[in-house]
Amino acid sequence: MKWPLVLIILGSAAIGGLAVGLLGFIKIIQLKNAVKRLERERPVKVGTAEVQHSPEGTDADSSRFRLPE
Repeated sequence: MKWPLVLIILGSAAIGGLAVGLLGFIKIIQLKNAVKRLERERPVKVGTAEVQHSPEGTDADSSRFRLPE
């Protein structure tokens, strides 16, 4: 059976669109998971970085690192 060329082209375009959409959806899910993982790690890293870089009372210019009260 011969298929009309226009149906073959439209079918190929539809399959290609579905493939691109599926791969894009998978990438979005992976990126969302990476963001969640990094957000869980961030408070730990920020907390240790602040203690290491600017302990209070060690620097004459440490007042610029303090939050206004």
